[in-house]
Amino acid sequence: LVRCTGCKACEVACKSENDVPLGVFRRKVNYLEDGAYPNTRRYMAPILCNHCDEPACVPPCPVDPIKATFTFKDGTTAEFEKRATYKRPDGVVLVDNDRCIGCQQCVEACPYAARYAHPYLKAGGDPSNNAIGKCDYCVHRIDEGITPSCVNTCVGGALIFGDINDPDSEISRRMREAPLKVWSPEKGTKPQTFYIGLVKKDVLGEGVNARV
Repeated sequence: LVRCTGCKACEVACKSENDVPLGVFRRKVNYLEDGAYPNTRRYMAPILCNHCDEPACVPPCPVDPIKATFTFKDGTTAEFEKRATYKRPDGVVLVDNDRCIGCQQCVEACPYAARYAHPYLKAGGDPSNNAIGKCDYCVHRIDEGITPSCVNTCVGGALIFGDINDPDSEISRRMREAPLKVWSPEKGTKPQTFYIGLVKKDVLGEGVNARV
């Protein structure tokens, strides 16, 4: 957040890359205030899915889980349970629209307001309901070894993406060098989107949810 200029290029890149319709966002740059008048300052905070290590959105999904296999870049594999909303073994939290029934229980369960009912796309599992949209780290790009569109577009170099299990990656180095914070740690979801320079301990209550 020290580097973020609030230009919102990441918002535009996300919408363009993922064909996000007007009125909803996979990511959004919020303008926040810290302190009490007259000693206040404004800062910017990009808000997106936290791809939590223990996502609150997955357990409420009523779609029966199926067995699936994920292949890592080194060729190793891992089996996991896949509902319509699920977390891959590499940590990315996704929605399988072919199986989604559009019940929106995951939307209600997410404590970060990171999901929305897609205004046009229908759920594959129940076309009478709308599908669910959310940030997926541009999974179609990262599976090809390409950074997410928002990261690629950030003019200030404020966004960093990578493998935190690789000690030699840029993100691991930055995480060792700077104090980190996450949104609403008390929610117990263990967010995996980290912030450098986050001032407030928790601005996701009335503040951010009202603006997302």
